[in-house]
Amino acid sequence: MPIGTGTREAKTWTTSVLEPKRGDHVGPVWTMGAISKVERAFYRYASHHLREAFPQLPDRSQFNRLQRSYRDAITAFALFVVRVLRAQETAYEVLDSTAAVTRDAKRRGLGWLAGQADIGWSNRIGWYEGFHLLLCVTAQGVITGFGEALASTHDQHLAATLFAARQTPSPRLPSAGLPAQGSYLADKGFAGERPRRQWKEQYQIDLITPPHQSSRRQRWPKALRSFLASLR
Repeated sequence: MPIGTGTREAKTWTTSVLEPKRGDHVGPVWTMGAISKVERAFYRYASHHLREAFPQLPDRSQFNRLQRSYRDAITAFALFVVRVLRAQETAYEVLDSTAAVTRDAKRRGLGWLAGQADIGWSNRIGWYEGFHLLLCVTAQGVITGFGEALASTHDQHLAATLFAARQTPSPRLPSAGLPAQGSYLADKGFAGERPRRQWKEQYQIDLITPPHQSSRRQRWPKALRSFLASLR
């Protein structure tokens, strides 16, 4: 779904989210969906602490179904907010990935997401089954774009797809967002002289990462690595 650009569209979206009609569940679903990607945890918090803000909040199963059905609208609205905040007018965006677990990797069988999710490795939780989530985030914590793939997908492959989608927007990948106006900061999972040079030539990407452990040509002092990590 294209991102709204006009004042009328912005007013319509804002009104539908902040002032839902009686009995209308769209407002709570859009608002909560735009600020949370962890359905169960955030719904539990909202049901206990945000009832006054969301008096028409549906039960959790209905909320989850509605959130999935409004996925494209929530994505478009979230990216529209990025433009309204002018969040990408910054010196850098952090590029990072994380695990999105769908079920225990040790369970038998294919699961309900067979062919869409698989098993991958996360430095944080080890082996897991689910998706590999890629995020672009500003220093202020604004998510400017995101994408996901099979858990086994390499960081560099995810990044290449996001850069391409940002350079040439595709209706199939609306969540990628717009190109960064500054540099991208990332960890060594995205490092590599060949892909960095290729992305620079194809997409005018300025990617800053510490050198890969196997690199013999570059060595960063510990202080520089720590400084980059503090920015991320």
